Amino acid sequence: MSDYIKKGERWFVKYPGATALTHVAIKDVTASTVLIKSVEDRFNLESRYAIADLEFIEKTGPFPPIGIPEE
Repeated sequence: MSDYIKKGERWFVKYPGATALTHVAIKDVTASTVLIKSVEDRFNLESRYAIADLEFIEKTGPFPPIGIPEE
């Protein structure tokens, strides 16, 4: 799956146990983990998750996402 998800992309994902989708920017990808940041909440910190723990629903575009300046 890490070959399918690339740094700099934006996705709608479903967190473990969540019912709603969250729009995120992909900040880093390793073989088994992904570092993501919410596009909707610019004050939300980046978080690293196991790729298998997230459900990647729909790719929405390239980075940088609207409202979040590139670091």
